[in-house]
Amino acid sequence: MDGGAYYFIPSVFDKNACIAISALVNAMIVEDSVALTRYVCNAASQPRIMGLFPRRSKKGIDMFVGIQLPFYEDFRGLDFPQLDSSPAESKNDHLTAMHAFVKAMDLTKAHFNSETGQFEETLRPRDVPNPKLQNVCKAMKYRALHPNTPLPVFEDKLLGDLLEPNVLLLKRANESLNYLKANLPMIESPSKKQNVKEMKQDILPRMSTDNSVLPENGKFIKTDEVDA
Repeated sequence: MDGGAYYFIPSVFDKNACIAISALVNAMIVEDSVALTRYVCNAASQPRIMGLFPRRSKKGIDMFVGIQLPFYEDFRGLDFPQLDSSPAESKNDHLTAMHAFVKAMDLTKAHFNSETGQFEETLRPRDVPNPKLQNVCKAMKYRALHPNTPLPVFEDKLLGDLLEPNVLLLKRANESLNYLKANLPMIESPSKKQNVKEMKQDILPRMSTDNSVLPENGKFIKTDEVDA
């Protein structure tokens, strides 16, 4: 269990567990509360903290959604220097155009269903196939049919046009996008190169002309030539 969300549902064959979980979930929903729990994956694992959120599915099943929480030691505070100058305040026209652009690119109304005549959500996780799982399935099938042949590189055409820009969204956001391009041009910031000396100049002795490890005018010596 590493990352992601986890669903905790009691077994349908355990009546007492179903009653207990259902009562606890309903009480937490009424109280608008969550639970902090400590869990371990196995006997050799370190204890972790998890937040349990009460949920009820569309079919009326009571469950907990678990999300792993970090310890205090897991936080890494970063101190950033202050800006040289305060940024200019955005104009109302700029904010209005950006708001219109974000609203036009809303994925919840990006797909037009010709059967219902309404706009629906697109790119929902349940509707997007997982290329990693499909690649594993292809590899297992190929290994079963060709046990002595190295695995080839499988072409990934599963997602198809899903990764291409949505034409409907681009057309909807065309006006606000053109305004942003004209009034908020992107200017490339020149990179600031730091003067860093090479490590061999600071730590190692000066190298010879042939890039050997011997210093200039140096020579190999025998162990018996070293003074005891």
